[in-house]
Amino acid sequence: MERLSNLSPTIHEREEYKDVQKLYNSLCKNLKEFEDQKIREWEAGVEESTDDKLNMFLLVREPNEHVPEGFVRVNFDPTLIRLLREVKYLKLLEIDLPERASKLYDKVAVYRTQTGNLELCVNMYNDILATLLPIRSLRWAMPYSPVSTHLDGIVKTSTPSSAKLCKS
Repeated sequence: MERLSNLSPTIHEREEYKDVQKLYNSLCKNLKEFEDQKIREWEAGVEESTDDKLNMFLLVREPNEHVPEGFVRVNFDPTLIRLLREVKYLKLLEIDLPERASKLYDKVAVYRTQTGNLELCVNMYNDILATLLPIRSLRWAMPYSPVSTHLDGIVKTSTPSSAKLCKS
């Protein structure tokens, strides 16, 4: 619209110019209303999804036919990852965000570091479990073996009866 307004004043008086200007203003208004509606819907989804997802176990054990104890995996929910990514881009667009989303995004570096470190530990743990021979896994499972003592923390945090290791 700026380019059209730079044209000669005689064009501004034409009926076609006025129609284009009205159409442009209407389109801008509709786009702004649509954007506001989508942001309100997103804000409502933030509140309901974050509370449940932040209280889930951070480590979970998955059954495996080759390993009787099952493998461990990091359970950082993809919904939270998507939410953090969306907040990042909304901040770049300088759009006002709900307080809950801003507080969550303030800890994004902590979440990234902690989940990355946990992934490394879990991968090493799972590799050890996968490569152990059955007789050695029995020795490993002895209550006072050094390896068992160190890895006991990982196993305990992945069972429901233990204290929760939460993301919040």
